[in-house]
Amino acid sequence: MKVLGKITALISVCCCLMVVTNANAYPALQLDILGGVYDTNTESVSTDKESFTLIALATPTGNTTATDILADTYYLSIGINSGPAQNSSYDAGSFIVNGNTVEATDAGMQYRTPPIDAAHNHNLPDHGIYPTYFHEVSFNFDPNDTTTSYNSQDDTGGILFNENGVGSFFVKFEISTGGLIGETLHFDLYNTALRNNGDVAVDNFAPFSHDAQTTFRTTRDDPNSDIPEPGSRVIFLFSLAILIYLRRYRVKFTSVTPPLAA
Repeated sequence: MKVLGKITALISVCCCLMVVTNANAYPALQLDILGGVYDTNTESVSTDKESFTLIALATPTGNTTATDILADTYYLSIGINSGPAQNSSYDAGSFIVNGNTVEATDAGMQYRTPPIDAAHNHNLPDHGIYPTYFHEVSFNFDPNDTTTSYNSQDDTGGILFNENGVGSFFVKFEISTGGLIGETLHFDLYNTALRNNGDVAVDNFAPFSHDAQTTFRTTRDDPNSDIPEPGSRVIFLFSLAILIYLRRYRVKFTSVTPPLAA
């Protein structure tokens, strides 16, 4: 009986450990895209849509409590995914974040590795793109905006996302990339902390497999390019119509021309 009791106690302990492990299975910070997919090649949540909803998720885990999350300021970094070299005439059009247009130019974006406030230690992982041109959006999580906790790598696309769940806080960002020319975007989520040397550095960030990116790309570089050019078939039919018209006109003209006198 004593042995049985010990086995039962051991099973109970194991079950508790499993519950605790499962509760802490979610990264503190994640990004997801409604309707997006997980790209195993880039290890990022991605979308091929021109306009979409990006979701920032924060989950209490480890030493980070819900109170800590709500009291802190977080940042969404939106970078040019190709990691172009710095250029004083860089111009890749524009994109829109929550109704605000961001000029994707050397003057409209920062060039380096986030965060913007970091004077020296730009310690956000480079993800293979930084330094690059990027735009940073600061925000706070709202205690009223919660969702059931889920892993964006496993349940990509907001499969388990709901707006009245329990476990994680969320913020939505409405993104449109229709004005971006020849480039795609990369998204990172992080918060910052003040170091002993007085510098601001990244404190926590969404892991590699929980960041996001776009794959939609437009090559429009001419304001008139939206006007479709006639295809070769249309040109052929138009030319054929002209030839038929000329042929008929020639026949008609010949039929009314009087014969020459002998």
